[in-house]
Amino acid sequence: MQSINKIAIVSSSFSPHSGGVSSAHYNLYRLLKKKGFEVKVFTNADPDSSEHEDVVKRASPIVIQRIIRILSSLYFKIKGDKNYRRQLHYILNVCWASFALRGPIKKFQPDILIAPDISAPMYFIGKIPQCRTILIAHHNPVRFLHNPLIKLHSELDARLAVAIEEKALRYIDKVICPSAYMKDVFQQTYDYDRPIAVVPNIVDEALIEAITAKSVAKECGTSKKAIAVYIPSAGSDIKGSKYVFELVRRLHQHCLTAKKEICFYLSGELNAELQYELNLMVPSAKIFSPGKLPYEKNIAYIKSCSFAVTPTLLESFGMAQLESLLCGVPVVSFDVGGNKEIIAQGKNGFIAPYLDVENLIECAQQLCNPKTLQGMQKNTRTTTVTKFKSDIIIEQFIKEITA
Repeated sequence: MQSINKIAIVSSSFSPHSGGVSSAHYNLYRLLKKKGFEVKVFTNADPDSSEHEDVVKRASPIVIQRIIRILSSLYFKIKGDKNYRRQLHYILNVCWASFALRGPIKKFQPDILIAPDISAPMYFIGKIPQCRTILIAHHNPVRFLHNPLIKLHSELDARLAVAIEEKALRYIDKVICPSAYMKDVFQQTYDYDRPIAVVPNIVDEALIEAITAKSVAKECGTSKKAIAVYIPSAGSDIKGSKYVFELVRRLHQHCLTAKKEICFYLSGELNAELQYELNLMVPSAKIFSPGKLPYEKNIAYIKSCSFAVTPTLLESFGMAQLESLLCGVPVVSFDVGGNKEIIAQGKNGFIAPYLDVENLIECAQQLCNPKTLQGMQKNTRTTTVTKFKSDIIIEQFIKEITA
């Protein structure tokens, strides 16, 4: 094993504010620290300016972001491409900040540098002397193309992003994919002849255990006995926001007919369309939607939920699913991406055939039955920890980054 002491981790934010990738890197930071490594996190898109001794934050100036956005829009207009564009925007929006991280990273002199693929930060950071660079393949722009149920994504946009990420691979010594699904997608997308491994994303279950639950039922004004349903990133089109209204409506009606109380925790920011739909919901449907929350506070609310439902349309490795399961909260989701690698059918949740909304709702309705719910809750955390125990996975990860 290569002798290592210092590890640098590139992330969008710390603590996480922007989804599964930053959450995965936050947990990775915590567990590597526990193993005795000197770890620093370098962020390139953090809205929180608070300081932390192990974090260096950079952000692209607003003026630069606006100029880049105008030039990018002009380019696509000239090309006659009117489809939805987000992949190149991810990269350009943080390019200045990613480049500005090179100096602090070099000063830290890490033995290992760990970076995500999303926004291609390594293209701007470049190779750090005497440092082994590991890319974690969370994202992959190609996955967003040709899906009829999400916005019509620009193929030109995706291909430009892939071209930049392909160039960044020259600085990468090894790729780690969080799921077998993402490894397959990576190999189909990129021409990369160095080692590729699969190691699941890690959640620090000790942190989960230490967080005190906060009652969603109380926030909704229902009794403690009410069924509380968690819908992660409810306003995201990628996470299936178009199905959320019907999901809430049907579960609410199901429980109303059975004379059971139910309430809903919708995490993240809601889009205008979903907010409008939910405003038309009957008043007896109790919904708690506080917007983006700090990591620990979000976990606190998840811990009080009965089960989770996520009608996600794309999933590389579901951090929201894994976090829920480690909270003892069963999860219902579609058979998409790496979901089957996390959710064990009938043991810690249900997997519905992809886009079979009726099946998804029926599975969720099963968990509204107290006997079914209690039986699955009893097994959820045990089943999940057996496969995703952080002490074991972090050892696998350390072995891969030093091999």
